[in-house]
Formats: sequence, structure tokens, C-alpha cells
Amino acid sequence: MEFGQYGFIPSDLRHHKEIKPNSKLLYSEISATMQNGVCIKNNAYFSRVLNIHKSTITNCLAELRENYFIAITIENEKNTQKFLKRYIYLTPTGFQAEGNEISLAPPKWYFNGVGGFESATQRNHYKTPNGNQSTISFNNDINYITSVKDKNAVLDKKLTEEQIQYLKRIVINFYSKQSKRFPEMIQRGWQQDDYLITKSINTLNAIIRLDKIDSMKMKKVLNWALDHNFWSDKMLSIRELRSRASNGLYKFQNILHSYNTEEQRG
Repeated sequence: MEFGQYGFIPSDLRHHKEIKPNSKLLYSEISATMQNGVCIKNNAYFSRVLNIHKSTITNCLAELRENYFIAITIENEKNTQKFLKRYIYLTPTGFQAEGNEISLAPPKWYFNGVGGFESATQRNHYKTPNGNQSTISFNNDINYITSVKDKNAVLDKKLTEEQIQYLKRIVINFYSKQSKRFPEMIQRGWQQDDYLITKSINTLNAIIRLDKIDSMKMKKVLNWALDHNFWSDKMLSIRELRSRASNGLYKFQNILHSYNTEEQRG
């Protein structure tokens, strides 16, 4: 099953007489864009793909959360309280009526992307936020976490200067194109974000070194995907290229498979 292709709506929500149709549709989109048990898409994304106004998306999220169909965690930067990321979790429908316990983060359960829920204690997938030091507070059933952003991202020491510049050009080309197409989704001032650039270079290097992908082939595939009807709006971060999709493959592996398939068709 290809990531983002299929969503689902549980019967408890589908047959709910009070919840609005747009909220049910939004739930389906959330389920279709889960990765490792969490959805990190923002309201601008949901508004664009569902053709629903952002204010309506906000109301739909509130309706789903207040009826215990989803749980939400907001990650803010420590000290500045600057918004960093939102995490949306699906709540097992059997827990709707059990009060506030299901709103605690991280959830005790997550949707496994195949056809059911699994215990989060049995699968070591929840790392929210990943690699950060966090404290948790609660407010109106939304979980707020404050995180210390890793400012010490460093390039792989095995990279030569020539390799760094090669990968950096790929990174700049990627974000130059995507920031123009999706200004509401790519952070402003990305050119000055050394953390973003460094992490992106390391991700590309991992694709080459760990996944054994030729550097020229990787560049060609990424350029192809940036202009592809399906993939162009599903690549908003280089760092997500090595995140696993619901089929167990890395996103770049799925992109590469699509590329090879179209090449064979000629």
C-alpha cells in the first residue's frame, strides 16, 4: 500500500450522528498520512488537499479531539515557546467514553497502518519529539511539550569538501523549488538554517552510504520526483526521505520504485 493513498474511518465515527462530514473526511486524511503512528501534517496541507478552509480544519480537529477520536501534542521550543511541530495521534475508538485518560501523550496505542491498533509499549516507535529533551504539561486535553532543539548538528566527518558541496547543491535546489510551490509549508529563511542544511546533507549522505544508492542516481531521482504529479507535493522535507512509510520502506525507496517503474514502461 502506497503512503498517503488510502485512509479509513472507523464505524463509530462514520455513523456518528453529531460529528460533521468534514471532520470525518479529515480523520480519513489523517489516517492516510500517518508515519510511525503519528501525523505531522499542518492545517495548510489539510486545507489544500481537501479543499476546505483552514478555519474549518481547525474546527474539525477540535471536534475530533473533543470527541476523543484523536489526541494532539504541540511541541514548542523551550524558553522562547516558539511553535515547532504538531503531532496528531489516532485514538482507539473503544476508548472514547473513558474520560481524559486517552488524551495523555504519548498514546498507549497507535494505528499500525495495516488494519488495527498495536500497543505502543510493544513497538518502540514513539519518540516525540525525536532526540529532544522534553517536559510535559497539559492544557484542555492538548498535550504541550517544550523541547531543547539540537543546535549541535554536525556533518558526517567522512564527507569530503567536494562531497559536501555536491550534496549542498541538491539541498538548495530542493528547497528553492519547494519553498516557491509551498510557501505555507516550507519555513521562511530556510537558507540561513544551518541545522536544516546540515541534517539534510547527512540524510542524503545516508541514502548514498547506507542505502547504497549511487549519488548521481539519487540526484536524478529527486529531480524527477520534484516535477512528478504524485510525488512533488509529498516531498516537503529532505530529512523525511529516510522515514518509513506504512509499507515499511523508506520514502526515498518508494520514490525510487516509482521512478524505476516509469523508466521500464518507457
